[in-house]
Amino acid sequence: MLYQLLGKEKSLKNVIILILAAEQQLTAKKIYNRVKKEGFNISYHAVYKALKQFCSYGVLDKEGKNYKINENWILETKKFIENMLNKGVNKTPLQNLNEFGIISLKFDAQIEMGRFLLKFVSDEVRNSNSKQIVANWNFIWIPTFLSREEYEILNGFMRKLDAYILCKQKNVMDEWAAQFWLNMKAKVKLGVNSYLAQDIISVGDKLIQIYWPEVVKRELESLRKQDISKADMNEVYHIIVEKKTEINVVILKNQKIASGIRREIIEEFRKKTA
Repeated sequence: MLYQLLGKEKSLKNVIILILAAEQQLTAKKIYNRVKKEGFNISYHAVYKALKQFCSYGVLDKEGKNYKINENWILETKKFIENMLNKGVNKTPLQNLNEFGIISLKFDAQIEMGRFLLKFVSDEVRNSNSKQIVANWNFIWIPTFLSREEYEILNGFMRKLDAYILCKQKNVMDEWAAQFWLNMKAKVKLGVNSYLAQDIISVGDKLIQIYWPEVVKRELESLRKQDISKADMNEVYHIIVEKKTEINVVILKNQKIASGIRREIIEEFRKKTA
């Protein structure tokens, strides 16, 4: 299958790029049919929405009814890869982000990843004078094991921002966890389906994508099915703090994409709940 060329990530948008790389140009209907053959249980509307976003980001061009990959995007991607190979070897990840516009990081535990993102987002808010931050999560994050100093940092910048959090799940645990963010003046909406397979955070000109291992997703889902009053906090602590598990984070520096994602998420809050 095409997505095997991309390793473990079976992303709708990645597969669309691979399909068009192989076929040159196709209509939305033909792309949808190819996507279905790749094993996606997804609607035509979701594929059309992804194509429309790609066009707005300059990744695809639309000629008549056909979509094709933008030639300038191909050249920029090629240049980026060449620069990474030639110059990126001796630089720190954040230096590579500033120079090349993208970095990929790997963490060994949830708490390690969370503390990195806390500092990264705090610095981004301070340095970019950002006024908004948005997140789209499969589960509401529970930063319950932060130190008092870390909590004050998070609380400090969250209360200064116009913050929006969408969450795919809606259960007792997520409703309980949502109160943490609501107390920091964030707007939270639960039970919102998304075409995004990974968790994201968008602030300033940065788009942060978090790729959770399937085993962690299953463990978190199992925890959230429990009665919160009967949850085993030793198990929660083990999963979040102690357990070693590989979590991959990709950070993209692109104002157009980051602000586009923020607009999409904020638009969800304007929709009436059915």
